[in-house]
Amino acid sequence: MRNGHRLEYFPTLPKSNYIPSVHGENQLVEEELAYDRHSLTTDADNAKDRLNDDQRNAYDTILNVVTNKEGKLFFVYGSGGIDKTFV
Repeated sequence: MRNGHRLEYFPTLPKSNYIPSVHGENQLVEEELAYDRHSLTTDADNAKDRLNDDQRNAYDTILNVVTNKEGKLFFVYGSGGIDKTFV
């Protein structure tokens, strides 16, 4: 349900019998679910300690928005070689 509506409220839309199943349906989803969360958390904590002040500010701002489910859009801009990907 999104914005208080359900597909059933729109009878003119075509009906689908497809019911997605996470397991075995999509290899990319399976790979995402198979990550070692403990290892990723450790890697993230270690990387966080190496952020410079500007990177840390961007990281904290984005993480705060995600944690609070605010739904904002961010555009990280900068010339090549300044570790945008690292953030």
